[in-house]
Amino acid sequence: MGDSLVLNAVRFYRELDAMPKEKLTKRKMQGRQTRQKLFETSIALFEQHGYENVTIDDICGHIGVSKGAFYTTAVRLKHIEIKG
Repeated sequence: MGDSLVLNAVRFYRELDAMPKEKLTKRKMQGRQTRQKLFETSIALFEQHGYENVTIDDICGHIGVSKGAFYTTAVRLKHIEIKG
């Protein structure tokens, strides 16, 4: 499981780097920061508690975002698969 998490992290950051460079508005910057926090928090919680034991509520509660923000962001983070 640990190797697949690392590979997913590598894919995520490659995709982030491959995104077209554009002038970032404050909202777009916040969106990117939220995506990064969600991704990093997910990986950390999976490593600490095991993939099967982490819920969306755990991830959202850990960084203080709503489930709506998670689901909006998760569309872009298709590498993360977790139970609801």
